[in-house]
Amino acid sequence: MSEDIGVRIGKFEKNDASLTKLEVMSGEGINNSMIERIATALPSNTHCVELLLKGCNVSTDNAKTLATGLATNSTLKKIDFESNRIDPAGIVAIATALRENQCLTEVRLQNQKSQFGNEAETAIADMMEVNTFIEKIPLTLKNGGARVRVNKYETRNRDFNRRRKKGETIPGVPAGAAPAASTPVASSSAAPAAAAAPSTTDAAKKKAEEDAKKKAEADAAAAKKKAEEDAKKKAEADAAAAKKKAEADAAAAKKKAEEDAKKAAPAPAPAAASNAPSADEKKAVELLTTKADAILARIDAVLNKIGA
Repeated sequence: MSEDIGVRIGKFEKNDASLTKLEVMSGEGINNSMIERIATALPSNTHCVELLLKGCNVSTDNAKTLATGLATNSTLKKIDFESNRIDPAGIVAIATALRENQCLTEVRLQNQKSQFGNEAETAIADMMEVNTFIEKIPLTLKNGGARVRVNKYETRNRDFNRRRKKGETIPGVPAGAAPAASTPVASSSAAPAAAAAPSTTDAAKKKAEEDAKKKAEADAAAAKKKAEEDAKKKAEADAAAAKKKAEADAAAAKKKAEEDAKKAAPAPAPAAASNAPSADEKKAVELLTTKADAILARIDAVLNKIGA
């Protein structure tokens, strides 16, 4: 990187084919004017595939300026804006621009001086839902929902990009942006197609959003149904086990009561010896039998309620 920063930016502006990576190192003294020049040239540059501004003191206003060019650039594959001074408003601006971008596959925004906050993290997750190209956006998000969504769409986009490389057509998903024309003049026949492109892209994004929403709803319904079935099975199993234990406990109690009553009964007088149980024995047995029957009746009521 022997060339001066001004020379490199000049090549970027001229769409020099020899400049495929514009990297500005920390301490090279990039200023607002230079960033504006880069942003202005982004829509028409068709050769640079990496824009690396890590640790270059890029501000929120700088980020907003760059975002305007990123939305329509058709060549960049990687941007690195890590370790700068971009606050949540700048992150939201970049995320909004990347909803339209169809060429970037790697985006680095980590380690800003201020925390992203819920709004910026949600904006990134929303962007990833509609952008089907970015497969790598390393971030430490505090919003658990946003983190899960970003990881999910990174995985989806890796699969989409793999299929694009094979030449597959993915229904409802953009194939990718064609490089911008190297000359500013377009033929009259090409103008209608260019004008129609945004509406086609919007329709594809809308369909992708609807498909993702339907899948999420179906997954949630299936998970809810399974949870209900599992809960019902567990309740039935627990009730059956409780009934079995209650029956065993009642039988054991009844047997013990009979034995205790037999032991406590006075020995029959010799003259009046008889094998018939005494009145006290009958009363004790009847009382225990009534209690056991009541317990079994309550268990049957619980099982009938569960079955209903």
